[in-house]
Amino acid sequence: MIKRKIQTKKIICANKKCQAKVTVQGSFTIEAAIIVPMLVFLFAITINCGLEMYTECRDMAVKIQEEEELDIVTLFYRYQKIGDMVEDGD
Repeated sequence: MIKRKIQTKKIICANKKCQAKVTVQGSFTIEAAIIVPMLVFLFAITINCGLEMYTECRDMAVKIQEEEELDIVTLFYRYQKIGDMVEDGD
């Protein structure tokens, strides 16, 4: 971590010379230069995966709506007739 003093000010008063020092310390971090792009990259991947899952779910919903509806009552009676035929054959 690199630290350096950034600013020093001198203030001159009307009657006498007064001096006030203002020092501000700042630091440059190499870690932030590495971590921030990684976080941005991870957010981009997360958003991309979310959009892919949304598209997959939407496509599946469209396919389900396009399928023929099953008439459960008709199937039940059809299976019942097949069962009666099998039982009569014994």
